[in-house]
Amino acid sequence: MRKERLYRNESYGGVDGLGRMLPTREEAGPARPDRHVGLFYFLWLGQHGTGGPYDNTRILSNWPEAALDPGHEAWGPAEAFHFWGEPLHGYYRNDDEWVLRRHVRLLTAAGVDFLVFDTTNAVIYKNVYDKLFAIMDEIDAQGFRVPRFVFYTNTESGKTIGELYEDLYKPGRYEHLWFRWRGKPLIIGDPAECTEEQREFFTFRLNQWPNEAAKTNGFPWIEFQRPQRVFYNDEGEKEIISVSVAQHPSIAMSDTPFYGYGDNWGRGYRSDAANARGDLPEDILRGTNVAEQWEFALSEDPRIVFVTGWNEWIAMRLSGPPERPVLFVDQATLNFSRDIEPMKGGYNDNYYMQLISYIRRFKGMDDPGAQGHHLERPIPIAAEFGDWERVRAEYRDCDGDTIPRDHKGYGELHYKNETGRNELLLFKVAHTAEDIFFYARTREPLTSSADTNWMLLLLRTEGQDEGWEGYSYIVNRIVKDGSSTLLERSEGGWNWTPVGEIRFAAAGNELHLAIPRKLLGLEASGREQRLEFKWGDQLLAEGDVMDFYQYGDTAPEGRLNYVYTIRDEENPDDRLE
Repeated sequence: MRKERLYRNESYGGVDGLGRMLPTREEAGPARPDRHVGLFYFLWLGQHGTGGPYDNTRILSNWPEAALDPGHEAWGPAEAFHFWGEPLHGYYRNDDEWVLRRHVRLLTAAGVDFLVFDTTNAVIYKNVYDKLFAIMDEIDAQGFRVPRFVFYTNTESGKTIGELYEDLYKPGRYEHLWFRWRGKPLIIGDPAECTEEQREFFTFRLNQWPNEAAKTNGFPWIEFQRPQRVFYNDEGEKEIISVSVAQHPSIAMSDTPFYGYGDNWGRGYRSDAANARGDLPEDILRGTNVAEQWEFALSEDPRIVFVTGWNEWIAMRLSGPPERPVLFVDQATLNFSRDIEPMKGGYNDNYYMQLISYIRRFKGMDDPGAQGHHLERPIPIAAEFGDWERVRAEYRDCDGDTIPRDHKGYGELHYKNETGRNELLLFKVAHTAEDIFFYARTREPLTSSADTNWMLLLLRTEGQDEGWEGYSYIVNRIVKDGSSTLLERSEGGWNWTPVGEIRFAAAGNELHLAIPRKLLGLEASGREQRLEFKWGDQLLAEGDVMDFYQYGDTAPEGRLNYVYTIRDEENPDDRLE
C-alpha cells in the first residue's frame, strides 16, 4: 500500500544565486489543481555513441578558429554528438541511475506534473526508461508525488506508439505513473497511424512543429514566433502553450553564436532590449528569454504549460554552407541552448530555481498546514527523544540519496561518488519563548560527530540577507565534543564567526539540539517569524553551494529550505503530556 503524499514542495523556501527568492503562498495564490506543468525530458544521452566528450564551449574557448574549419582536430567526427557545455553531474549517460535519481528528486521538489519523453525519432530508449520508472516508482511509494510520464512521437508515430503500447500500456506497467488527460493516458502523435484499440485507449494530442500551421489539439514543444501561440482543444478551450529557454527560428542554433547570422533568440533575449541578440551576460544568467515566455503564458492562463527542456545537452555536428561550415541545429553554446538542468559553472542552478518560481506562480500553492509548534515546556537535550513524538511540525526527505555512483560517462570517463554517509529522513522543529529545538532522524545509526562536515544545520532568518548563499547561521561546522557544538554567523560568504556554544545529543539514528532564540535575533515579538532551515551531511568543497546537489545528503534538495513559522501564542494541541 502506498503512503499518502508527504513531500510538499509548497513548504519550501529558497533563494537563487542572483538573490531571487521563491514565491510564498501569499504571493503565488492558492493551489489551482486544474493547471499543469509538463517538462520535455530526454533519454538519449549515451544512447547514440559515447565518443569524446566533445564540448562546444571548451572547443570554441580554446580554438575559436574551429568555427570556420570543420576539419579542425578539436571537433569530433562528422555527425558525432557534441555537448554544448558540461552538466553539473558531468558528461553522463542517461542509464546512470545515480543521475536519474537526482533528476526525479529535483523535479518532484519543483512541482513538475509530468515529463514528456522525446521519442520523436522512432527510438523509445526502453533500457533507460525501465531504470527511470523503477526509481520514480520507488520514490512515489515513499509518499512523494513524482511527476507522471507522457511520450512525444513524430517520425513513424504509429510504429513508435505501438511499441510503447505493447511494452508499457497494454500490460499496465507503472499505471500509477501515467499522466492522464480527459480520463485516459495522454500520448502525443498521429492517431491515424494507430490501431482502433490504441485510439480508444489513449487521449491523443497532435505533434505540433513550430513551422506548421496551428492544429486543433496540437501539442507544441517550441515556438518560433513571439509571443508564442496558444493552442486550443476540440472543445475550443485554451489548452496548452509552449515555454522554452531559447529558440532557433533560423533552424541552426549555431548560426548566431558562431557566425552572427540569423534570427535565433538566446537565453538572454529580451524583446524590449536594444541588444536584441540577447548576449548580455547578466541576462543570460537571469534567463530573460524564458521569463518573457512564462509571463506571456501566465497572462494567457491555459490549462497546460509545456516547458522545453530539462536535459537535451547534445546535438549532432553537421555540415553547413561554405560561409557557415559547422552546423548544430538544436544546441550550440551556453547562450544558444535550452537546458534547465544545473550545469558546471555558467548559470549553475539559476534556471532550476526560476522554474520552481514560475510553476508556483502558474499553479498556485497548497496550504502547507501547521508548520510551527509552540511548547509549554522545553525538550531536555539528552539521549532520549520521546518528547518529539507529539511535535506536529514535521518534514521529510526521500530515502536513497546516499546510494553510491559508479558508472561510465562519455569517452574514457568513469564517475564514482561514494560520499553518501548519513541518510537523512525526517526532521522536526519546535520552540518555546526562549529556545528553538531541532530534531533529525537518519536511516542507520549516525556516524561519529567527529567526522568532517557532520550533520550541518543551516539557517536563514528574516531580515538577515547578508550571509553565505542566503544562510545567516550554521551549526555543527565545528563540533567541540560529543555534546557541545558551535552556532556560527556568516560575516559574508563562507566566513563564520562563533555566536555561542549550544548543546546537542545524538544516539542511534536520532539527534536533537536547542538554540537560544536571542542568538538568532528571533526573540519573542508577538508576531509570526519565518525561519528557513536545511540539513546537510558530508559536503566536500566548503563554500560551494552546488555541493548540495552532488555530495553526501542534503534535505531538502539543492538550495531549497524547509520553512518553520514561529508563533508565540500557545496552541492546546501543542502541549507535551
